[in-house]
Amino acid sequence: MQTNKLLKLKAHTLLSAIVISIIISIIIGTLLLLHYHNNIEWAKFKSSERLQRNLQSSINLVIGDSTGYNVTGEEQLDLFGNDEDSVLITKAYWGIFNLASVKSFQKDKSVSKQFFYGTALSDTLSACLFLVDHQRPLQISGKTRLTGDTYLPRGGIKATGIDGKHYEGKVLVYGEVLKSDTAFPAVNDYLINLLYNNFEITRNKIFQNEHANKIQDSAYNSFENEIQYFFINKANQLSYQKIKGKVVLFSDSLIEIKAGVKLEDVIIMAPEIHVADNFEGTVQLIASKIITLGKQCILKYPSSVILLKDSVNNYQGEIEIGENSSVSGLLFANATRTDKNKNSVALKKGVSIEGTVFVHGFLQMEGIVYGTVLTDYFLYKSVVATYEHSLVDAVIDRSRLHPDFTSSTLIKIPGKLNIIKWLR
Repeated sequence: MQTNKLLKLKAHTLLSAIVISIIISIIIGTLLLLHYHNNIEWAKFKSSERLQRNLQSSINLVIGDSTGYNVTGEEQLDLFGNDEDSVLITKAYWGIFNLASVKSFQKDKSVSKQFFYGTALSDTLSACLFLVDHQRPLQISGKTRLTGDTYLPRGGIKATGIDGKHYEGKVLVYGEVLKSDTAFPAVNDYLINLLYNNFEITRNKIFQNEHANKIQDSAYNSFENEIQYFFINKANQLSYQKIKGKVVLFSDSLIEIKAGVKLEDVIIMAPEIHVADNFEGTVQLIASKIITLGKQCILKYPSSVILLKDSVNNYQGEIEIGENSSVSGLLFANATRTDKNKNSVALKKGVSIEGTVFVHGFLQMEGIVYGTVLTDYFLYKSVVATYEHSLVDAVIDRSRLHPDFTSSTLIKIPGKLNIIKWLR
C-alpha cells in the first residue's frame, strides 16, 4: 500500500517537474525571442539613426558651400571612407531658386529630402534702398518713409512738395545715408543666362509639340522626379486646375491665370503673363515682355516675379502689381545697361512686397516694401505731370523684413546659405 502511494507521489512529482520545466522553457524561449526582436529593432533604430545623421551631414554640405551655389549636377560621397556611409547630392536650379536633393543610403535602405536654398541678405541688401547714381537727388513727399540705411546718388535727398503734398517726416532717412554707385550691385550672370536659355528652349516648336498634352484638373509631380512640362495654348488656359511640384507651364504668347487656379512651387514661363484678381498661390512668374498681377492677389513665400527683357527688340518691359496685392520673395526686372528702353515697374496703391525689388529701369511706387529696393529711377505720375526720381506716400522699411528671410542667389551676394523651403 505504501509502495503504491510512494509510486504515485513520485509520478506526481515527475509530472510537476516536467510541467515546470516546460513553463521555464517557454519563459526562457520568450525572453530569448524578445531579446532577439529587441536586437533587431535596436539595429533598425541605429541604422535609421545613422541614415538620418548622414542625411543631415549631406544637407550641411550643401548649405555650407557658400561659394559653390552655381554648381549643378550629381555627386556621390563616402562620408567616412568606410563604404558604409554613402550620400548622393544633386544640385540644380528651379527657376531662380537653388534646388537640392540629398539621399543617404546603406545597402537596401535609404532616406531622402529635397529643398530650396538661397543666400542670406547682407551688405547692400541689408539697406532699404540702393538708387543708382544718375547725378540727380531723390525727392520725397507726403507720407514717404525710408527706414534703414540708404545708398543714394551724389545729389543726395531732399523734401519737396508734389501734388500739394509736403513731406511729413521728422528726418529724411531713418538710417545712415551712404553713397551709391553708377552701376547696380553684381547679379548672377550664370543664372540669368540659364533663364534666358530656358526661354529659348520653350520657343522651340518641336519642344512645344512634345509637351502639348492637355493639362489635367489636378497635377502633382514630386521634386524627386524629372520636370513635367505643359505647353499652354489659347485652347488650354488655366482656370480651375490644381498644380503642384516640379511642373513648368509655358507658352509662346500669353498665359492667363484665373483666380480659381491653385499653384504651389510651379514655374510659369511666357512672353506675357496675366494674373486675375484674387489669385492666391506660391509661384514663379517669368516673362520676357509683360507681367500683370490683378487686384488683391497673394503670392506667398517663396514666390517671384521675373521680367527678362529681350534687348534685341525695341520695347519696354512692364510689370504691374495691382491694388492691395502682396508678393513675398523677389521682384526682378532685368535689362542690359545699354538698353535705352529699360523696364517699367508699377506697384499700385496698397501693394505690399516682402523681400527684394530689383529694377533695371523705372519704378513707380504707391505701396510698401518690407525689405530692399534697388532701382535706376523712381517715377511718380500725377494727373497732370510725371516726376522723375520722386517718391510720394511710399514706404520702404528694411527693419520689417524677418531677420531669417532668405533670397535667391540671382543677386550676387556670396555669403551664408540658408534653407528656404522643404519640399515633397
